[in-house]
Amino acid sequence: EDLAHVLGGRGRAAMVWDCLRVGVDPLETDQVTDKTKGMLRLAGLDVQRLATVSHRTVTRDGTAKLLLRLADGLEVEAVLIPWPERGRTTICLSSQVGCAQACSF
Repeated sequence: EDLAHVLGGRGRAAMVWDCLRVGVDPLETDQVTDKTKGMLRLAGLDVQRLATVSHRTVTRDGTAKLLLRLADGLEVEAVLIPWPERGRTTICLSSQVGCAQACSF
């Protein structure tokens, strides 16, 4: 909902989340409109400044497991879990390098 507010609509937010869910930078793909890319930049939401995807695995149900390389070279894990029946996606993002949950990548 916050992203939809920043971008001026749920459709634009869905475009961005669809890219992130599969590990694609929304600023580097034709799947996101130029207007949405501009709004992301204006809001300071440049994904590449935060982290890059160094490894991605997508399961049959659409769950995306991402290994994210931070600007300092360290890596953290993230899992995006789609809930299509609820129209939502849940994200689990490690808040520390070397998370003890031992998600397999």
